[in-house]
Amino acid sequence: MLFNTLAYKKKPLKNISTCALIIGITLAGQSVADDRFKDVSITSTQLTESTYMFVGSGGNIGVSAGSDGLLIIDDQFAPLADKITASLNMIQAGTPKYIVNTHYHGDHTGGNAHFGEKGTIVAHHNVLKRLSSDGNTPGSYLHSF
Repeated sequence: MLFNTLAYKKKPLKNISTCALIIGITLAGQSVADDRFKDVSITSTQLTESTYMFVGSGGNIGVSAGSDGLLIIDDQFAPLADKITASLNMIQAGTPKYIVNTHYHGDHTGGNAHFGEKGTIVAHHNVLKRLSSDGNTPGSYLHSF
């Protein structure tokens, strides 16, 4: 009976150690993922008087800038959101009113949580379904037509 009691008492400690290990690996992985983007620069090419293309890492970003505000098509990876914002501010101050997601991959939707705080994310209903199910973008940021 004493053996069973000791084994039971050690189990929570083992579970805590396992959880700590998993959290450590997750945080280390996130750090490596963020480091992957540290040297990425967002370059801007003006296409017309009010449209631009941003190139960084992953899918390109379409930008429409005008008196009615900013609209972006896709928003690349989450760790690049601040760099994208800085590039947008070089064209026109302010945050995008609308973010159009062409599809659900992270190189097109990774910045949704950042840009969706002040803008409206617009996507096809299948993109909405996929993004809603992955939990990385709050559903309140997504609208479909």
